[in-house]
Amino acid sequence: MEAKSEVTKGGYVCGNRLESRISGLNKIFSKRFSFVLTAILVVSLFAALSFVAIPSVQASPDPATIYINTTGWWREGGTFNSSSTPIQAAIDNATSGDTINVAAGTYTANIVVNKSVSIVGSGSDSCIVQAADPNNHVF
Repeated sequence: MEAKSEVTKGGYVCGNRLESRISGLNKIFSKRFSFVLTAILVVSLFAALSFVAIPSVQASPDPATIYINTTGWWREGGTFNSSSTPIQAAIDNATSGDTINVAAGTYTANIVVNKSVSIVGSGSDSCIVQAADPNNHVF
């Protein structure tokens, strides 16, 4: 059989088997090209995301207990740290979630609490905190 072709405005149009083979090749090429293009886009996306800085989530350490007396502070099981402002020093060295136990005594300081800690005193009659600067807050 002879393939018929005719000239159209856009070029030659082939008839019969030749046209169906070209159509089949176009479909195969189109599917493979689409698959390859998709694969390239997926790989490119993963490569781009690998360079994005993602903040890591670090597990916070277990809450600790810090003890204070009028001359310093120490962590449970740790060494004593001498300080003229032991409550503030303990807060500065604490991690959010820690508990600070304040022993009986009189403490003079203007204390800044800038994290979530529990401050536990030995009682209002035996644990007194007074402002070093009476024009400023105690806590």
